[in-house]
Amino acid sequence: MCKSRNQRTRGRAVIHHLFPSVLLVLAGALLAAVPATATDRDEDGGSATEGSSSVIADSPAFSGRLVFYDDGSQDVFRMDFLGGPPWRLTDDDAREVGLQWSPFGSRVAFAADGIWVMGADGSDPYQLTNSGDRDAALAWSPDGSKIAFSRYPGDCFVEMTLCSSEVWVIDADGSNQRKLAGSESLHAWGPAWSPDGTQIAFTRGDIDCWADCGRDVWVMKADGSNQRNLGSPDRSESGAVWSPDGSQIAFTSRSSTGTDDIFVMNADGSNPVNLTPDADHQFLPAWSPDGSMIAFEEEAAGLGCMTCPSDLGVMNSDGTGRTKITDDFAFISGPTWTPDGSWISFWSKRGTGTDVWMVSPTGRDLTQVTTTGAVYSFAWEPVDFGRFGDTQLGHLFHRNVEWLAAAGITKGCNPPVNTLFCPSAYVTRGQMAAFLVRALDLTDRGEGDLFTDDDSSVFEESIDKLATAGITKGCNPPDNTMFCPNDPVTRGQMAAFLVRAMGYADDGGGNLFTDDDGNIFEAAIDKLATAGVTRGCNPPTNDQFCPHNNVTRGQMAAFLHRALGE
Repeated sequence: MCKSRNQRTRGRAVIHHLFPSVLLVLAGALLAAVPATATDRDEDGGSATEGSSSVIADSPAFSGRLVFYDDGSQDVFRMDFLGGPPWRLTDDDAREVGLQWSPFGSRVAFAADGIWVMGADGSDPYQLTNSGDRDAALAWSPDGSKIAFSRYPGDCFVEMTLCSSEVWVIDADGSNQRKLAGSESLHAWGPAWSPDGTQIAFTRGDIDCWADCGRDVWVMKADGSNQRNLGSPDRSESGAVWSPDGSQIAFTSRSSTGTDDIFVMNADGSNPVNLTPDADHQFLPAWSPDGSMIAFEEEAAGLGCMTCPSDLGVMNSDGTGRTKITDDFAFISGPTWTPDGSWISFWSKRGTGTDVWMVSPTGRDLTQVTTTGAVYSFAWEPVDFGRFGDTQLGHLFHRNVEWLAAAGITKGCNPPVNTLFCPSAYVTRGQMAAFLVRALDLTDRGEGDLFTDDDSSVFEESIDKLATAGITKGCNPPDNTMFCPNDPVTRGQMAAFLVRAMGYADDGGGNLFTDDDGNIFEAAIDKLATAGVTRGCNPPTNDQFCPHNNVTRGQMAAFLHRALGE
C-alpha cells in the first residue's frame, strides 16, 4: 500500500553519525589536491595571472556532494565532502533507490512506492506517481522540468519473470503523466535524454526475448513521437547513453555468440563502431563529462553474468588507450564519473558488503567512499561548470563571469552561439559603455548623438546613455567631442568609470599605490581601492595599480562583480 505524505515522515537535515569514517577517508584523498582559488591570487588579473585558468581534470578535487541509499538503515544520506558528517535525508522504512539529482542540484528524485522528489536537504518531499506499478530508471530532463522513467508491473521484480515495461514521462510537479513507449508485447525501458532535451533514447525488445535477442536501441522525440530503431538486426543492444555534446550514442551490444561489447554510433544511428572487439565482456559505458573518454564494466570471457566478478576499464572515446583500472573486484556495477571528470565511481560487493568506491582514470588513488556495507544506490550532485567554455569552473574569473552573465550584463563574445566569453581579450570603450549601461539599467540618452566619432558604432546608444549619466566625458579633453569607442579601456580609465558610476568618495587617505603618482586617474584609483573593488596588479605585494595597462574582459568582470554584485 502506498503511503501518503502525512504517513511518510522524512527528516530535514538531521545530522546522523552512523558513518564518521566516510568523510575522513574522502577528505584525505580530496583536500590535498584542491586547486588555488581566485582569492589566493590577484583577482584584478595582473600580468602574472592574466587569462590564466586551471583545468578541473588536472586535480582530483571538487566541492560536490553525494547522496546514497543505505539498505541497513533504509534511508538516504547526503555527504558534503569538505566538512561535517553525513546527513540523513529520509527517515522511514521504505527502500529508496534510483537516486537522481536534478540538473541544477536543488532536488533529488528516487523510486520507493512510486517516484518521489525532495529538496537536496531532505525537505518538502512529494510523491509524483502512485500507480501500484514499479517505477524505476529515473532520468531528469536537462532543464529539470520533467522526469522520464521505466514502469514495470507491480509483481515484476518479485516474481523475477519476463514482464512488460514501458517508458513514461511526468512533469517535475507531478502533473501531465503520460506513456511514451512500450506495450504488452514490446517492452521499453532505460530512458536517456539527449543533452538538448529534444530526444529520448531507450531500449525496446520483444517481451519473450530478454538477454540474447530482440533488443534494440531506439530514439524518439521528447513527446514520444517519431520513434525509430537505430539497432542492428544481428546483435542485441541496450543501455544507450548520449555523448555530452549529443553527437554520438554509446551502448552495449551482444553478438550471436554471447559476447558483450561497447559500441558507439552517430546520434542518427549511422556509423556504428565496436570499440572493444575481443572475447571478453564489456558493458555499461559511461562518458566522461568532456566526452573524451568512456568508462565501462568488464568481465572475463566465458562469464557474462550480472553477478560475476568484474572490473572497471577506461578508454578514449574512439576505443584507443584501453586500460583496466581495477583488479579482482567482486560485482562492480554502475561506473559513474564525478561531475568534474577527475574520478570514476562505482559500487562494488567487495569483502562483506556493498559500498561506493572511487578511482582516478589512470587507476591510481583507489578510495573506498562509504563504509556501511549496504549501499545500493548513489548519485553525485551536478557541478555547474559555467555557461562559457573558456571560463569553466576553476578559471580565475569563473565566479565573476558567471555573475555577469546571470545579471544579463554579458551574453558572450562569439554570437550567435555565444559559447565563449574571451576573458583575455581587451575591452574597448564602446563595449565598456554597453556593460555599464546594462549593469546600471541606464535609459536616458539625452539628446542623442553626443559624440562625433561613434555614428557608425553599434554602441552609440549606450555611449550616449553613459555620457548623459555623467559617467564619461569623452576622450579628447578639453573639447571632449569624441568618445574613441574602439580604443581599449585602460585600468585608470576603468577606475574613473566605476567611481563616477558608483559615487565612491572616500580615498582612504590617498597615495595607495606607488605607480600612479601624478596620474590623472590617481584620485579615482584610490577611491576604487578604498571601496574594495581593486586590490592591485602585482600580487602579493599589490603596491602597484598599473593604470596604463589595458583591461581584459576577465578583469572587467571582476571589477564589475565587486562593484555591483553580492
